Amino acid sequence: MEKEIVATFNVAQWLREHREIKEKVHVSQPREVACWTRTSIRDGGKVLHGDLSGMPRCETFPPTPTDLNDGYPSAYVKKQEGVHPGVEPVVEAISRSASSWEDCHVCTFRNNLNKIGKTPFDAKEAWEMDACTVGNTLFLDIREASEKAPSRPFPDSERFCYYGYKFEALCCGETTVDATSEYCAVMRIRIGKISIMFGAEIDCCDTKGTFRPPAEKGTKVQKEYIEFKTHRLPQHPGQQKTLYKFKYPRWWLQSWLAGVPRML
Repeated sequence: MEKEIVATFNVAQWLREHREIKEKVHVSQPREVACWTRTSIRDGGKVLHGDLSGMPRCETFPPTPTDLNDGYPSAYVKKQEGVHPGVEPVVEAISRSASSWEDCHVCTFRNNLNKIGKTPFDAKEAWEMDACTVGNTLFLDIREASEKAPSRPFPDSERFCYYGYKFEALCCGETTVDATSEYCAVMRIRIGKISIMFGAEIDCCDTKGTFRPPAEKGTKVQKEYIEFKTHRLPQHPGQQKTLYKFKYPRWWLQSWLAGVPRML
C-alpha cells in the first residue's frame, strides 16, 4: 500500500516573514505550445489532441435584457459532480508537441496555479493538491481541500452555474448548453528559472481574428481569445467591495495565465 505524504505550508506566516524581499523575479508572457478538444459526453467524451474543432467562436453579443433561465434544465448537459481530470491529458499533449520535457519543471492544470496565485489576496482559503516528481518534472493534480472553511449552502448554485454556460452559448450562437465539451490550450510560462506547462480551458475566440494552431503561434499569445464571466449586480457597498477585492483579481489571474486578453 502506498503511503500518502502530506506537506503543509503556512502562507500567511511566510508572507509576514518575507515582506522586505526586494529581489525581482521575471515572469514571462504565456506561450501556447499544444492543444486538445474534448468532445461532448453525447459524442463519447473523447480527447482529440491537436484538434481545433472544439474552439467556440464568438458570433454576437446577446441583446439585453436576456433571460438566462431559458433552457434550464431541459437543454443543459452538465458535468459530473466531483470528477476532476488527472494531469494525463496535459502530459500527452506536451509529449505530442515539439516541447522538451527537459524544459518542463512543473506540469499541471491552470486550476492549481489559480490556487497558488490568489493566495496573497485571499490567504484564509485553504487549498490542497496532489504532487509527485518524475525525473526533472513536478506533476500537480487537482484535489479538493479536505478542511474547507464551513460555509452556508448557496441556494440554487447549479442554476447560477448554468447562467455562465448559457451566456457563453448565446454569444457563440449555440442552442444547447453543453458543459462537457471543451477546447484546452497548453501554455508555458517561466517564473524566474522555473518553466511551467499547464492545461487551460478556453471559452472562445473572436471570429474577426485569425485563429492559428499552436505550432504557428511562436511566442505570441492568442489575441483572439475571450473569457466569459457573469455575476450578480452588487446590491450594496459590501458586495461591491467583495467583487473588487476577490473576484476581479481571480478573473484577471485566470485570464492572464492562459494568455486571454479580453473578458466579456
